[in-house]
Amino acid sequence: MNKNILVLLGTALVFSFAACNTLDRRAGDILNGNVENPSVIVKRIDNKGDESVRIYIDGKRVGRLNNGEVWSYSLSAGEHSIYANYDGDDDKNSEIIYFTTNDNVCHFSVEVVFGRRNKYQDIKIVREDVALNNGGIFANNFSIDDVLVKSFNIISENVPEGATIAIVNISAEDIKAGEYVMEELTLLFVNSRKYDIVDRKSLEIIRNEQNFQMNGEVDDNSIISIGHILGAGVVITGSVDEGGNRLRIKALDVETAKILAMSSERIKK
Repeated sequence: MNKNILVLLGTALVFSFAACNTLDRRAGDILNGNVENPSVIVKRIDNKGDESVRIYIDGKRVGRLNNGEVWSYSLSAGEHSIYANYDGDDDKNSEIIYFTTNDNVCHFSVEVVFGRRNKYQDIKIVREDVALNNGGIFANNFSIDDVLVKSFNIISENVPEGATIAIVNISAEDIKAGEYVMEELTLLFVNSRKYDIVDRKSLEIIRNEQNFQMNGEVDDNSIISIGHILGAGVVITGSVDEGGNRLRIKALDVETAKILAMSSERIKK
């Protein structure tokens, strides 16, 4: 074979390999910082399937999600589409969702639904920020997930790796909004794989046993007391202010009551 043809083939193979690597890096784990300014965040919320879920954006596969994983993607501003596939089977595609990116972060969840004997039934993809924004405290707001990521980055930089963390309370005018922030913040810390996170069920048990009221603002002493009972080294608390304009997060050392880190991020309207 002509040497020039061999060189061209070799170059094409290298280019193809590099392109695949670039595509994989685009589907970077948000918690490892591979995508600094994500425009799309996707999480898989089921924990049953043995196979991975493939994510397709604009018709191209950009990555895979195993059970409970969260991934992020950086896209140019404009119109895009997203769908999910289970097990590489063309008959196991979710619906296609069309969305627009600008300065907002679009948040999606993917769930594989199983029936009896763990038999595949369906795969669903939902845009969560839209579902949350319909009439809630974050109405007309598409940046709460971006704010959560920024808050997590600030807090995690100042909390020692390996610490046992209890995310105790996020107070909000809208109880559902507070629960949403707690769930997403917990997910960010769990998937960072840098900390031991106290299970929410254990937290609820202690709340009930100690008769702690968590609907509104809770003083630091009460938060630290819960941390002691749970065996946590660090407790995290915070609030969404009235009207949902700002998210404030604080990390406290349980032994010293010292504030390890604080974040205050404006939620764009």
